[in-house]
Amino acid sequence: MRWIQLLEEAETAEPPSGVTVKTDRTPEPAPSAPVLSVLTVPTEGPSAVSLDADPSWTDDDIERFKHYRNVATKAGFDSGGAEGIAERLVIRDRERDDRKACLECADLRGNGRCAAMTRGTPPAWTSGSLDCIPDLLQRCERFNPNDRRPT
Repeated sequence: MRWIQLLEEAETAEPPSGVTVKTDRTPEPAPSAPVLSVLTVPTEGPSAVSLDADPSWTDDDIERFKHYRNVATKAGFDSGGAEGIAERLVIRDRERDDRKACLECADLRGNGRCAAMTRGTPPAWTSGSLDCIPDLLQRCERFNPNDRRPT
């Protein structure tokens, strides 16, 4: 019973230095400098190009999205994964990024391996593995475009 009395006394006690319970719990005002200053819009590079342009998709963007979604679905991705890949590829095209995904390459085989890696010496940047990461954007010296890439 002593604990209940102490709790009641603490709730009704006057806070020190004249502040009220309400003002004592008021959060500090926000700092004058923006906290999220790391999210500034880039002024140069590929992202600056797409952010300066109209952010809405054109009819061509939508057609490319449908095409890329179809390609990713055929490569074995579920509908959510295929849509994520398709969106990333459309954004890549809008930003004029020159990287390619293995699923756009004629040398990607059904078993997920790269046929180009079997011809000659593997490029220096690889581990020598024949396995591909089909949705990874990269610059590959052996990229061989196929009919899966819209014009």
